[in-house]
Formats: sequence, structure tokens, C-alpha cells
Amino acid sequence: MAPSLTGELVCLVSSSPDGEVGTACNPPATFTERVGFAVLIRDSGPGTPPTSVLAAANARVRGLVLGFESTSRRLTPNADGGVAYTPAAADGRLVSIASVDASGKRIGILRIPRD
Repeated sequence: MAPSLTGELVCLVSSSPDGEVGTACNPPATFTERVGFAVLIRDSGPGTPPTSVLAAANARVRGLVLGFESTSRRLTPNADGGVAYTPAAADGRLVSIASVDASGKRIGILRIPRD
């Protein structure tokens, strides 16, 4: 994670072994106050299933629930707040990501637009 050049956004930056770099930037309140995480979703284009989901969660987030068209997966952030997940193609399109606290109560939800 890194701030944008202007400091107005929090960005999640990822690189692959083949030199591909991906970024996703959000207002800081998204990470600190609203849903409690920043996410980078790799896919083959709008409306396609994701090939990977990378997230950085703040300290109050104890789980991320990825909602797919056909299933859901609950992931636990590592000690640094990181989450990396490679979905199965059969899971379908990612439709939402919800953050939950230690008691299992939902903190926030990010709905993924179809296109």
C-alpha cells in the first residue's frame, strides 16, 4: 500500500514475476472508516471472473467474505492485513466483498459492478 502522489488516495500496488503491475486507488476513508480494506481485482475484462483478488485490510477487519455468482469464500487476513486469493473459474464473477469484525458483524460491503 502507498499514498498517491497528491496524498489524496490510498493505493494498493501489485507486481507479477512477468513485470505486470496493477494498481487500485481509493479515498483513505474507504480503508480506514468505511469497508476497512483496499482491494485489487485482476480479471480478463469487464464482467469476467477474477483471476486473483489481493486485499489489504485494517486492524479491525478479521475476515473478508468474497461473494461469487455461485459460491462465497471467507478469508482471514494475515498478520500484516494482507489477503491473496486465486478463485476457481467455476466460482464465476465476483459480485461483492464484505468485511467482518472479530464478532462476525459486517463492517462494510463493496459491490462489484457487472461492467
